[in-house]
Amino acid sequence: MEFVKAGPNKRVCAFLIDNGLASTFSLWMFLVFKSQIANWISWTVLMLFKDAIDGRSPGKRFAGIQVLDEQGNPPRLSQTLFRNLFLVIPVFPILEYIVMLKDKQEGKRVGDKLAKTRVGDLKQLSKDITYLWFSMVVVIILAAIQVSAALYISKKYPWLLIKTRSGLPQLK
Repeated sequence: MEFVKAGPNKRVCAFLIDNGLASTFSLWMFLVFKSQIANWISWTVLMLFKDAIDGRSPGKRFAGIQVLDEQGNPPRLSQTLFRNLFLVIPVFPILEYIVMLKDKQEGKRVGDKLAKTRVGDLKQLSKDITYLWFSMVVVIILAAIQVSAALYISKKYPWLLIKTRSGLPQLK
């Protein structure tokens, strides 16, 4: 089978789904353990190893794309960890997107280049632009969930909030 690179909209859609699932799970961990550390650790672990099963995270399965090594096989666990390391560092996902767009030939981001992986399109008949619109819907839904969760937490656990110099509440 010939390699066909996944379009950027499919990749962004998959990332948003994966990030939304990881954020939802980590929010649940926060509510169970009442700890931001549990929240952060669970989100980070899920994002680092999201592609560990056959190179396909839940978001990638939805979008019909797969992470492959340079020989066309699913990545090793170490490759999965290394390529996703850049996605858990604040601001880096935006830089990764820009690098991916600039690589016209294979659409590799920094994590792909360093881990020697690439992302192939398994559903070539579905249009990439469809995933742009779906991504917008996902962002709106995730924003609504996060605002609702923040309101719930602030009402149920007001002791977690501290006043900052600006007067805005912040989690302890």
